[in-house]
Amino acid sequence: MLPVGASALPASDNLQVSEGAVGFCINCGATLDGGHRYCARCGTQRWVPEPDSASQAPTVPGRADLPAPARSALAPAEQRPPPPVPGTPPLVGRDAVGTRLGLLPWIYAAGAIFLLVQASQFLAYCLSPTWRGQQLALLAARGVPPGQRLGWFLVEAVVPLTLLLAGAVLHALGFYGLRRGRRWGWLSAVIVAAFWCLGVFGIPVLWLLSRPNVRRSYGVD
Repeated sequence: MLPVGASALPASDNLQVSEGAVGFCINCGATLDGGHRYCARCGTQRWVPEPDSASQAPTVPGRADLPAPARSALAPAEQRPPPPVPGTPPLVGRDAVGTRLGLLPWIYAAGAIFLLVQASQFLAYCLSPTWRGQQLALLAARGVPPGQRLGWFLVEAVVPLTLLLAGAVLHALGFYGLRRGRRWGWLSAVIVAAFWCLGVFGIPVLWLLSRPNVRRSYGVD
């Protein structure tokens, strides 16, 4: 017989998270202290079980401090869903990082389209017999031997085309990754911003991507 006011549930069935309890992030598995509501590594909100209907049972009339008898306090343990383990998707999805970055992901998309257009134009020039003849004539004017002109022409054609395509791929990865909150998207965006730093406009972009809250949102910190 339990004393009046005693809980009908064992301590292991307590669904409330105590302040000193140590848990784990359900997204990346990092250790969470009792007072942490968000994961410091990936920014995922801490999992808290939903309050059961028994905890909201009416109180005894005249005694607000005593709960009414629990007829069937909780469902059997086997019927309740188990708590998530580290590595399972979070119950509350994190905010869309692309909205917090404003138009920055779309700037990467515009850069990818621009570089693709430039690569297409350069490829058209390489396939043009007139342009190839002009380039071979320039190589002859520079004193390149006839047996080496074709090799130099291929180098001068393949290297710029490869750089343009690589830049377009990095911009596209930055766009999709920033929009979907992926770590590889953040890394691609940082690489592109580092090249942008050759111009003044790349410095504020790199500063924005290096902010602590942005890094935590993409799971970098």
